[in-house]
Amino acid sequence: MTSPLSRPTYQQELRQLGRMLGRHRGFIVVLGLVGVVMGGLWGWTAPKRYSASAMLLLPTTTASSNTSNVLSDRRSFRPLCTSDLVLQEVYQQAQQLNKAAATQPTSSHRPRIPLPRTWQQLNGMLIVNVISNDLLSLEARADHPQAAQRLANLWSRVVIQTIDQLHNPLDEYLKQLQEQVEQARSEQVTLMKALQELDLEHDAATRQAEMEQIRAFLNTLLAAQQRLGVLRGEAQTWQKAIESRSPGQAADALPPGTLEHLHRRVMAEPVIPNSQPTVVEPMPLDTPAVAIPPQTQLQQILALIDRKEQILSQHEQQGRQRLNELGQALAQYQRERFLLDEQSRQVGQRLNLLTTQLTALQAQQVSQRQAVRLLNEAPEPSQPLNLPTPLLGLAGGLAGVLIGIGLVMVRGPAVATLKH
Repeated sequence: MTSPLSRPTYQQELRQLGRMLGRHRGFIVVLGLVGVVMGGLWGWTAPKRYSASAMLLLPTTTASSNTSNVLSDRRSFRPLCTSDLVLQEVYQQAQQLNKAAATQPTSSHRPRIPLPRTWQQLNGMLIVNVISNDLLSLEARADHPQAAQRLANLWSRVVIQTIDQLHNPLDEYLKQLQEQVEQARSEQVTLMKALQELDLEHDAATRQAEMEQIRAFLNTLLAAQQRLGVLRGEAQTWQKAIESRSPGQAADALPPGTLEHLHRRVMAEPVIPNSQPTVVEPMPLDTPAVAIPPQTQLQQILALIDRKEQILSQHEQQGRQRLNELGQALAQYQRERFLLDEQSRQVGQRLNLLTTQLTALQAQQVSQRQAVRLLNEAPEPSQPLNLPTPLLGLAGGLAGVLIGIGLVMVRGPAVATLKH
């Protein structure tokens, strides 16, 4: 039995342990260096992970107490952020962003968001952190700083949109009202184009000017017909005067040059107004060889008047026919324009009514909308989540030294054998 006095003291055990560690210090240093190398290699080769967080401000307690929907329960926000509906929408929008980024030029190319095989696996990349009773942090992790930033901001937008769509009862009606407003605006634009095309097709101003010209032309025709009527009356008066005389005294019934003057006046009347006088088959009143009787001369003058009146009558008929066509076309244009104006007026009234309703509904929606808003967008992370390589090397060296000390203490002889 060993006497208590023969047992080594605590100080003696420490000195013995120190001597033993001193004898095996080379082994411990080697293990420490190996730990430094392994820790450095791990820090150098391990994939970098970056984290970006967007901050959401939740409704105040007063605002939440005034609502009867699920948002009044503040505990529902956290599971809502990682619900299947939100994760599916984030996954689909991230795929669209990746496709859009792939089509951009190389100079403006943005890193794609790394996505797992299925949307369910997004749970490992998206983390909800409760900062306070009114503040949530939506943290997204990725292997690139910009990818983590874009994923966090995308997630925050989807969360806010989902809350608005699920818990705001005015959204659906507001969407329908906006569609009606857009439809009314489209109808108004269509009617304006139809009015412009109608004005170009009919050209009302040109038609009005042409109608005024035709009316002036008809007035000129009427004046020419009246003058020919006066000349016809004079010719018939002289004809009656000649018929009242005997054949031998017929020449005495007319003053000298009367028939020549009457003939020149008839010949001076144009068959087309505003044009030069046109001679229609002129016939001399007398010739040196044959003397034409006054009665025959008056018959020729009356026949000439008849022919001119017939030509003027044809012009008048054509003018009145054209005037009638223009009047009918103008009346049709006015009817069509009136109908389009009436439709445009009705559409304008409906658009004003819908716009007023939409403005009032948007104001009501703002007052009823939950105050879930984005407080801060996720900034681009500057440092990865991984520990720095020097720190990993130091930790590996420390771990190697501790392992060496443990092995020396537990297996001293075996370590000595291994060392030799």
